[in-house]
Amino acid sequence: MRGHNPEAASRQRHAYATDLLSGLIMSIPLINAIRDVDAGDRRGFGNGMLASSSNAVFQRKLEQLVREFDELNQDDAQLPFEQRFGTTVVLALRRWQYGLFDQFKKVKV
Repeated sequence: MRGHNPEAASRQRHAYATDLLSGLIMSIPLINAIRDVDAGDRRGFGNGMLASSSNAVFQRKLEQLVREFDELNQDDAQLPFEQRFGTTVVLALRRWQYGLFDQFKKVKV
């Protein structure tokens, strides 16, 4: 019998969660509405396990992207209305613990 490999088990749980969350996110109406993206549209999804320091770095990058989007919007405000189109950006970062993983938590003695 082979020994328990915690790293392999963690990767397996991560892969399962990614598949599960991808399916759940794709069922959200807004995401579903852009399932077939046009040339000027993009969508993305990421899932992982970050340390607090990496989470903070990513939050700063999200804030920078929002600032850059606002700058582009202000720059383009000078263009004729016919050359612009409505654009929405949704960025989110949230810590989570999926209940299905509760069974894998170590019990504190």
